[in-house]
Amino acid sequence: MEFNLTKSVEDFRTRLRELLLTPQVDKLLKAVSEHADGADGDVRPLYRVLGEHGLLATTWPRTFGGRDADFVESVVLVEELVRRGVPISLHYITVHIVGSLLRQCGTPAQQAEHLPAM
Repeated sequence: MEFNLTKSVEDFRTRLRELLLTPQVDKLLKAVSEHADGADGDVRPLYRVLGEHGLLATTWPRTFGGRDADFVESVVLVEELVRRGVPISLHYITVHIVGSLLRQCGTPAQQAEHLPAM
């Protein structure tokens, strides 16, 4: 049994790491961690940047902003977000819970309206 990652998954990890280390992401991540009450700040601006690069819903079809990737990329995504200190609760709730529900049960119109924005 082979446990090595494919070149495309390794390339995805490299691309994601490079983005997570940019000054733009540094600034956004710092704003999240400096919330006055000690709780996580608003992570949505950071997630918008990741979403603009097609890095949040890796297993979704490209028509909905995904990458048509296999499950391994979604695991790599979570590994790298955690490694960088990005809060992942919002990602999990929107993409994996609400988004998955819409993909399975939503009408085509609901999917077209809501999934790309997630």
